[in-house]
Amino acid sequence: MIQNDILRKIGSGPGTKYIFIDDNFVAHRMQNDNNAGKWKSMNRLAWCGPLLCSLQTALPTLIVVIFGANVVNFILKVIPEWVTDGLSIAAGILPVVGIGMLMRYMPIKKFLPFVLIGFVLSAYLSVPVLGIAIVGFAATFWYFTSELKKQMPLQLQQLPEQEHMKQREMISMSISTGG
Repeated sequence: MIQNDILRKIGSGPGTKYIFIDDNFVAHRMQNDNNAGKWKSMNRLAWCGPLLCSLQTALPTLIVVIFGANVVNFILKVIPEWVTDGLSIAAGILPVVGIGMLMRYMPIKKFLPFVLIGFVLSAYLSVPVLGIAIVGFAATFWYFTSELKKQMPLQLQQLPEQEHMKQREMISMSISTGG
């Protein structure tokens, strides 16, 4: 929930008293308790961290369930338009940033055909994301099993003739079964 995270960061800035819970409060307190040898206190705080983080999702959900859509519409009317416009722009930019990060770290020259297949399935054929994920899994499975079969003769050649017959059988059995 990006909105709650933004509000919490704004509320716990350097010029304010801690209106909202700071992410690092529990971790710093546990570290101080550890350094002081107060392990019982540290263990109690270890349970508080997940509880406080879950409230970030539980509170808005509880408000919606108890009070209904009218409260949500009221909250959306109270939020300034520049905030909702900014969040809409950020939501539009996020997929592009994600694709850019993937392309930065993925060996794109090696996997370009798969990227193009996914793009065509999504943009031109309107295949849902789950369908593209299944096609991607099938392509990944095919690619890595074919690479494993290419490397199998090299692994068998590197083993001594009579000492490692069981290892040869295990390698050939794993390749024939696909795993």
